[in-house]
Amino acid sequence: MSGLLVLAGCANPYATSYKSLSDSEYIAANRTAPAPALPVVAYGSNPIQDVQSYYENGYEALGFSMFSDKLSNQQKAVQQGQTVGADLVVYYQPIYQRTDTTAVPLSLPTQQTVSSYSQATAYNNSGGSATAYGSSYGTISGQQWTVVPVSRDTYFQTATYYVKTNQPLGLHFRAPTATEAQALGTQRAVVITAIVRGSAAYQSDFLPGDVILKADNLTVDQIPDSAEFARARRGKTVDVLMVRNGSPMVKKLTMP
Repeated sequence: MSGLLVLAGCANPYATSYKSLSDSEYIAANRTAPAPALPVVAYGSNPIQDVQSYYENGYEALGFSMFSDKLSNQQKAVQQGQTVGADLVVYYQPIYQRTDTTAVPLSLPTQQTVSSYSQATAYNNSGGSATAYGSSYGTISGQQWTVVPVSRDTYFQTATYYVKTNQPLGLHFRAPTATEAQALGTQRAVVITAIVRGSAAYQSDFLPGDVILKADNLTVDQIPDSAEFARARRGKTVDVLMVRNGSPMVKKLTMP
């Protein structure tokens, strides 16, 4: 039991709270270089804005750690980055949340010194006497219970792990919300969230917020793998049916 408690105390909260955002097979096939021995560390400011910025620079998020607990440290986040094969760890300074105080019983040893005193007088036949005096000392040991207040600070802590990948199209997208699908009249669409700088989509002036309905006359649900779609049409220019600010339009996209 004590061994389990030691292991629990040594657990890395950045590992136990980790949530994956990526497909391991896709990352292995598309990362630009093998995982480094030690990931680069950057300091983030706003997780949502930072994701957008790193996506635009050719990174993809492997996953993130997020937890509220006693203060950990940056090295624990780096260790988790090594474990998942990250090129980059974006570390966020812990944010203080609260202080909890609990009463912990504590046993204190006590010692009490006791003494005794005695006196004896002896008389002889001729009327004389003699008196003897004596004393003794001893110690009694015991324990006394008291309550000690113990305070613990809790911090919100998070880190995001990135890998640089080959992204020929340079598009990041998501499914439409229910409201967006209602306005579009279809759920078979994707909403662009970020565009990699210098990519094919960047060169063709696609913008975040654009909604793609079709590419090369295929609806988006007929394109399960955008990377494979691009590879199969390398060098070809295709028509992309999309909606921008509520207006339908067709843009040309040349596959790299």
